[in-house]
Amino acid sequence: MYDVLIGKQRGLIFPVMCNGHVRIDYSDNTNSSNDNINYGLFSHAGSFTFEAIVTPYDINGAGQWSTSANSIGVETTTETQKVMPSVTKTQSGVSGNDDFRSERYLNVTDRLTHEMMLFSNSKFSISLVNSTTHNQNQPAEYKIKVVLDSQATITDVPVIKATSGFGWSYPTTPANPSLTPLVIDGFDADGRITHSFAGTTDASSSGVTINIDDTTKFHENQEVFLRDGFNYTSLGTIASINTGVSFDLVNPPTNTIPTSTKIYVHSYKDACYINNQFHIACSYNDISKEVRLFLNGILVKVNALTINDFIMPQEDSFIGNHHNPSFSTGKGSTTHNKQFMGEMHEMSMVNTVKKKFLINNLLPNLNDTLFYFRFEEVDE
Repeated sequence: MYDVLIGKQRGLIFPVMCNGHVRIDYSDNTNSSNDNINYGLFSHAGSFTFEAIVTPYDINGAGQWSTSANSIGVETTTETQKVMPSVTKTQSGVSGNDDFRSERYLNVTDRLTHEMMLFSNSKFSISLVNSTTHNQNQPAEYKIKVVLDSQATITDVPVIKATSGFGWSYPTTPANPSLTPLVIDGFDADGRITHSFAGTTDASSSGVTINIDDTTKFHENQEVFLRDGFNYTSLGTIASINTGVSFDLVNPPTNTIPTSTKIYVHSYKDACYINNQFHIACSYNDISKEVRLFLNGILVKVNALTINDFIMPQEDSFIGNHHNPSFSTGKGSTTHNKQFMGEMHEMSMVNTVKKKFLINNLLPNLNDTLFYFRFEEVDE
């Protein structure tokens, strides 16, 4: 007979701005009275497969709320406890961003490259690495990274990404009355608004400098586009803003941009992944010396290593933190500890090489299991 449970699903939660981890204690898994015989994970050598079902949170947070950095006239992130706070307004009596607690915990610059550790010891670690260049209308986007015997394997592009494109328009009055909302003019062939009109060139441009009628909807590191019907071609990213008259690209466009050309930017982006679950897996074949990374059962990276036979270290391992954390608080500790922020639902490791996965639940074979943690509960 089976039990059917309904209600709110729970898991092991690492809130934004936390400092926490779970330790897998080596001393609890060895028989010190019998010649230090090791068990499970700590006795393993050779091939293995790691799996986890997780929900990452958005560590970028909303960008600065200003006319020069908000491209759609509304705040860039819905307020939620699953999104990092950010400096969004000037507050009287505050003398700089450093006085905000979120900036002291993890400043905006460090957020853009922050690594969030899922599992870690000195021989094997797997993490999510933020790969964004700014946080203006840009939630965090994550690559999967594995370090095995000091050799790193990381996906070429982010595999957990923000959602863009919507089927409705924003109100004519923006959330901040000081901002002028954009004209909604960026539909794709499916009727989704994927881009937003941000300005018109007021002179032809053939080099890195693009002459524009209004620069208030553009900011540094922003990607800009030209439109051809339902297709949008990237011009590249903005290196600097010449207030009111033009912006400079990192690289010049291939062709001259004529006057009266409309320039587009990405439409509203949302960190929908904070409400979803992702199956992340890493398999290592000790015969072929090959590492494979998977997202939701799909192979996203293959890498060949040059190592001898792999042996799991006989030491503590950590969940949600680096294997050599500082156990400190304050500025810099979050980056050093590689703090994970999000939810962990299940995690396992087996001593076989897997190529196919059940992505909604982990069902490791009992005979092959090195460890299995189920963090979820539900209300009955």
